[in-house]
Amino acid sequence: MSRVPLFISFLCLSLAGCDSGSGGTVTVTDSAGIQITLSDLQPGIHAEVDADPVLSIGGPNAEGPTQFFQIQGLQVDSRGRFWVADGHSAELRIFFPDGTHFRTVGGRGEGPGEFQRIRLLGLFRGDSVAVWDLGLARLTVLDEEGNLARTERVVPGETPSIRCSSVFEDGSLLGQVPTVLAAESLEPGQILGDSVHLVRFTPRDSAVRSWASGLGPLWLWTGRNQVPLPFTTNAGFGLLGEELHLVSGTGFRIRVFEAGEVTRIYGIGQDRR
Repeated sequence: MSRVPLFISFLCLSLAGCDSGSGGTVTVTDSAGIQITLSDLQPGIHAEVDADPVLSIGGPNAEGPTQFFQIQGLQVDSRGRFWVADGHSAELRIFFPDGTHFRTVGGRGEGPGEFQRIRLLGLFRGDSVAVWDLGLARLTVLDEEGNLARTERVVPGETPSIRCSSVFEDGSLLGQVPTVLAAESLEPGQILGDSVHLVRFTPRDSAVRSWASGLGPLWLWTGRNQVPLPFTTNAGFGLLGEELHLVSGTGFRIRVFEAGEVTRIYGIGQDRR
């Protein structure tokens, strides 16, 4: 397999200010105490991206640590250094703020500090860095210099194949539990309704708490594989501190979960299509 170089570019983004008290924004509270904020879809420029990147790492002629393939996460630490997980090499590469390579850790393998299917989760507990290995069901924690601090592996059979994507401040992980269907239970032409099921997962004791759920895409089972139906999309989600922001379905509505419960909803006040 040839290695396809990818760019990492950092751009300046200017956002127009948003006034919650403007006539185009309405905030109400429903009977369950959930705050709902909807804004009108107004014409005009709401954000601009500078055409010139502040920093660019990689490129078509890049070699060595600046050549990337299948980036599986990027994190900027408190010193302004960039941590990049490269999926092809299963390496975690660290760069100084000016783009100079600092060091590379990891690599493909099963030993401590090695990875099969690397995914950079982010920072937690100071400047420690969390890395998840889906292939080995293992959490690896590195210190601020990239040195191995510890690993925590999930015992097979105790927990489904959780796809971890982010880390909470206390070190627990945000993960998605995939839906698994037996092929022999399906009929050709059958429409499959998908969903996203998110959990808060503690690797040390394999504790799993249901955290959020939403609609996913629809699929058509052909008899050999499943094909996504047009105009149905994957859910999008991300952590902001302890808040989980989840958008799913056909309407532009983002639900905010705290402690596994919806606390508020925001989005664009337009009809579903």
